[in-house]
Amino acid sequence: MPSPAIILQLSAVALGLGSCWAQIRLRPHGDGRTAEAYVREVVGLPSQMVVACIIGIGYPAESKLGHARGTLPFHQVHYQRFGAGC
Repeated sequence: MPSPAIILQLSAVALGLGSCWAQIRLRPHGDGRTAEAYVREVVGLPSQMVVACIIGIGYPAESKLGHARGTLPFHQVHYQRFGAGC
């Protein structure tokens, strides 16, 4: 099952928008709290809810090309089991 975050990002692309995923879960915040606790306080979420990420959405200022296929580290890709290379 796809995560709600990726569905949101794909929906943004379908609308001609860009998006940027930022990890919040397990990230420290500058004031000694976790980033998750900070975000929870800012938006008023109850403590039983988990903040995994924040997704920024907007019109991209630039368009970047993907990495050339020959530069991708395919030796780090595993199928079905860890260590079972491609």
